[in-house]
Amino acid sequence: MENNFYTRLQLLRKSGDYIIINLSFFIAYFLKFGSDFSIFTSNNYLSFLLFFNLAWVIATSVLNTYTNSQANVSTLRTLDILFRVVFLHLLLVVAFNGVIKTYFSRLFILYSYISFISLMLIWRYISLWILVKRAQLSGKVNKVLLIGVRIPIREIEDYFSFFISRGLMQIEKMQLDLDSENSYKKAIANIKAMDFSEVFLSVSNLGEKYILDIIDYSDENLKNVHLVIDEPYLNSRHLNFARYGQTPVINLSLSPLDQLSNQVIKRAFDILFSLFVLVFILSWLYPLIAILIKISSKGPVLFNQERTGLNNETFMCHKFRTMKVNELANEIQSGSDDPRITKIGRFLRRTSVDELPQFFNVIKGEMSVVGPRPHMLKHTDQYRNVIGKFMLRHAIKPGITGLAQAKGYRGEIKNLKLLEGRVKYDRFYVENWSLSLDLKIIFMTIQTLFKSHL
Repeated sequence: MENNFYTRLQLLRKSGDYIIINLSFFIAYFLKFGSDFSIFTSNNYLSFLLFFNLAWVIATSVLNTYTNSQANVSTLRTLDILFRVVFLHLLLVVAFNGVIKTYFSRLFILYSYISFISLMLIWRYISLWILVKRAQLSGKVNKVLLIGVRIPIREIEDYFSFFISRGLMQIEKMQLDLDSENSYKKAIANIKAMDFSEVFLSVSNLGEKYILDIIDYSDENLKNVHLVIDEPYLNSRHLNFARYGQTPVINLSLSPLDQLSNQVIKRAFDILFSLFVLVFILSWLYPLIAILIKISSKGPVLFNQERTGLNNETFMCHKFRTMKVNELANEIQSGSDDPRITKIGRFLRRTSVDELPQFFNVIKGEMSVVGPRPHMLKHTDQYRNVIGKFMLRHAIKPGITGLAQAKGYRGEIKNLKLLEGRVKYDRFYVENWSLSLDLKIIFMTIQTLFKSHL
């Protein structure tokens, strides 16, 4: 069993989290109902408490919250992991509330999550402080050995930088000479002489003889072994380990959104965000813009155009009509000085208000709030043969806004360099999606829009 600092940290956090779940539940109950516990048993709050705990088990299991790979203690990483698991927990609780049709106090649920998140954040730092002090008092150091020819030493050191800086971990590096039997025997002898608790082995460069001997020695002496996949072309890919029968297989996924749990989180966020926009913004803005469009020129309020979506499939993208009705709308991309653009259309384009009907596409599941912008079918066929990995942007749903747009790559594509910039950011987004990245892009987009009109 692994007994290093980050394993103990995860175990301490896990046990504390379950105490916090129940504590936050009763804090919320007291704030809402006071000391009257008759409501607790008569209004199904006991069953709700049980599901509150079960939902946490499900959410943390689906997102692998307590694995050692999630033990990074950086503030942003901690917030990202916590936000995702709490969001999934909330979705499960809301679903449970609807299924059993016993509608618990919304104020009670709000109090629960405020205390829940607050205590979780506090506990993240208290648990870390407890273990750091305990380890420093005991003087125990987790000694890690890195072995290989091309092992990414700097990346591993950066990952463990917190533990190293506080004297909780020491890292030894060994670059092996694979040329002769004598160097092999000397290396194995040196490894056995080192008092390490775990070892990272470079899989791609070490020979089978090295790897097997080091693993055998580690097993016999209860050392933990980590096999490092250090091929450069795999560095940016998401790797999932699986077994097909008795055969271990590493699956290369195109995006974190290949995982069902991430798809559920993103879809739930899309629906909630879109409903907010439709109810509180488009409900009154749509009729107003429709009248202005009708006054400005003859034709429909919406402009519907086929665009390329998820898995290169076609869907009908909705926009407020900004041009006079013309036969070239699906052939020629409009520019800033296009005479086809109406006066109201120019305003809608400049403020990006013309994109708001795409929230209907989001509700229908054809688009996402954040993602690569969908192109005309003609442009997809044209660009896929010009830009490398262009089609990777279609591995996920297109978005109303995206990382490229938040970085300033908006509007007409005037040259190949601009297109390459867009695709570069789109590929990064596909390969590195997270809910926190979606939120950041939304805020960046709003900020960009405000800056361009102040």
